[in-house]
Amino acid sequence: MRVLILTSKEFGIAGTVLAALHDSSTVADCAALLCDMTATRKDRAWLQRKARKTWRIGVGGAVNGLRIRSWFDYGTVAHLPSVCDRLGMPLLRAPGVNSDEAVAQVKAWAPDLMISLGNPIIHEKVFGLPLWGTVNFHGELLPDYPGAQSILWPIHDGRQVSGFTIHKVARRLDGGDILVRREVPIVFRTDLRATIEATGTRIQAMVPAAFRDLVEHWPERWQAAAPNPSQPGYTTPTLRQFRRMVRNNRRLHAAQQRKETG
Repeated sequence: MRVLILTSKEFGIAGTVLAALHDSSTVADCAALLCDMTATRKDRAWLQRKARKTWRIGVGGAVNGLRIRSWFDYGTVAHLPSVCDRLGMPLLRAPGVNSDEAVAQVKAWAPDLMISLGNPIIHEKVFGLPLWGTVNFHGELLPDYPGAQSILWPIHDGRQVSGFTIHKVARRLDGGDILVRREVPIVFRTDLRATIEATGTRIQAMVPAAFRDLVEHWPERWQAAAPNPSQPGYTTPTLRQFRRMVRNNRRLHAAQQRKETG
C-alpha cells in the first residue's frame, strides 16, 4: 500500500505516525506532504467565517481561545522533516492543503490512501484523489463531538471520558464513516490546563499504533466502517462555557480523588 500523510504542521504527530507506518510490512511506500498554510491567501470568505465565529462566541471567547491554544501542544512533538530525513522517506511540499500545487503533488505521488493530520478543512478535489480516499484523525469521540477541541467539551458536559476517532474524510466536517474509535478516561488534575495536558498526552501516545493497525487490516476496516450521523458542530467555547469547564474540572477531579482514596 502507498500511503501519503498530509499535514500543515512541521512539528506534531505526523512524524510519529510516519515512523509507525515505516515499520509496517503492509506499507510498501510512504511519504509526507507538508503544506505551508502561512502562504495561503486570506480571502473574503475566510474573513467572513472568522467574523461569524467571533460573533457567535464573543470577543472574550475569541481572546480566551487564543490564550489556551498552547494548552494543546502536549505529548511527543516530532520534527517531520527530520523524521523523513532519518528514515529516508520523501517529503513533499505545497503552499496550502487546497492549492493547485497540493493537488499536483498528490496526483503525482498517486497514493492508495492519504492520512490527514493537523489540517484545516480539505476540499474534495484533494481528499478524493487517492484510490481509497482520505482518513482523518479527530481528537475527540465521534459522532458526539464534531469540530470540537480535545477533552474540553466532555468536561463541559460533566463526562469523565474523552478519546479520539479516525474517520473517512467527507464533505461534512468530521462527518465521514468511523474507522477507529477509542475511549480514554480523562486524567483529572486540579488545574484544567494540567487535565488537558495529562489526558492529551495519553491519547496522543495511542495514535501512531492505531494508524498502523488500521492499514495492516486494510481493506477490512474500511469496509466495516461505522455510520457517523450528523450532530451539531462545536467550536471555541464562550467565556461562560469556559468557566463551566473550569468548575466541572474541579468537581470531577475531587470526585476522582475521593474514589481513588476509597
